[in-house]
Amino acid sequence: VESNAFTCPTLKTITLSKNMKTGIAGSYGIFYNCTKLKAIYVPEDSPYLKAVDGVLYDKAQTIVYCFPRAKNPTGFKLPDTVTTIERYAFYMFSGSSIELPENLETIEMSAFRNSKLKSIHIPRKVKTIGSYAFQGNASAALATVTFDPNSSLESIANNAFDQNPIVNIILPDNIKTIGNYCFNKCAKLEEIILPAALES
Repeated sequence: VESNAFTCPTLKTITLSKNMKTGIAGSYGIFYNCTKLKAIYVPEDSPYLKAVDGVLYDKAQTIVYCFPRAKNPTGFKLPDTVTTIERYAFYMFSGSSIELPENLETIEMSAFRNSKLKSIHIPRKVKTIGSYAFQGNASAALATVTFDPNSSLESIANNAFDQNPIVNIILPDNIKTIGNYCFNKCAKLEEIILPAALES
């Protein structure tokens, strides 16, 4: 199954084959345009994937692939086992906040793009934040971004926080690279404190 496979704006639920194991992430995710999708189901005997409360993971729940666009985000919490948030996993997420697990290491490209998040705390073990990971739009609300005091973050890719109403931000000491346009069009940004280890 390739990226953007299901361009079905009326699709509400879907049950995947138990043998599906590749192409889940793709460049845009396979459910990119499924604006009314509320739940994804996977047979319990699938050796590769797992669905919990309609959210799609790999079998071991170390990777989250998709939080359905129309699913109610109230009270949602990622499992502690998750180490990777795949690209577009929370695209247009409608919740104002989300608690990221302490074991999280990677936030992939566009993971929370065009979401309604108002704040986000990046856990200690996160090493990379992908391009457009938290990119906003004209109605973006992400004003507060904080990092664990002992953050392992080393790189933030292009446009990661583009178009958000962030006022000030203190970047962790370990960051070596910040991509182009990372804080582009953050019109309210007044202060950014850069790390001493920054190389480019």
